Amino acid sequence: MNFFKKDSYYLGVLFGLFLPLIIYAVLYFADKTITGSFDKHLVQKPDYLYLLSIIGNVVALRYFYMNAKKEKAGAGILLITLVAIILYFINFYSGESVGMA
Repeated sequence: MNFFKKDSYYLGVLFGLFLPLIIYAVLYFADKTITGSFDKHLVQKPDYLYLLSIIGNVVALRYFYMNAKKEKAGAGILLITLVAIILYFINFYSGESVGMA
């Protein structure tokens, strides 16, 4: 339990990886339940669930920087969040035109 009290990049990376997975699972099952009951999705496109799950990292990032004063852990969360957003755009928007002239 000493691991969670230390300020380390590994702690931030762990939170940055597992928190979106947990939130995605909750959103996914909520979407399946709503779809089964009302024939409507929680979001317009299913890939938006991936993007919504990253919001948990923003809340955790603020907590680690402001309340817990763990800057290294906050930096680890920020790193994972940026990588997740870049992977989102590469996976779901690669090859589509963006409307630039």
